[in-house]
Amino acid sequence: MTLFILTETSAGYALLKAKDKKLLKRDDIAKETSTAEGTCSLLKLKQFKKFESASSALEEAAALTEGKVSCE
Repeated sequence: MTLFILTETSAGYALLKAKDKKLLKRDDIAKETSTAEGTCSLLKLKQFKKFESASSALEEAAALTEGKVSCE
C-alpha cells in the first residue's frame, strides 16, 4: 500500500508520496524528518496546487478548520 501525505503550505497544497512503503514502521522517523534533507530522502513531491490569491488561501484555511477540502 502506498502512503500519500497531503499538506498545506502558505503557497498552496502539496501532495507527497512516501519513497518507502514501510515509512510509518520506522523507529527513526522523528529524527530523520528533523531536517529538510532527511525529509526529502523519505518523501517525493507528486503534485503541488498553488493558491490563486491570498483570499483563496484564507478561504481554504477556513474550510480546513471546518473539516472540508476543496476538490478543484
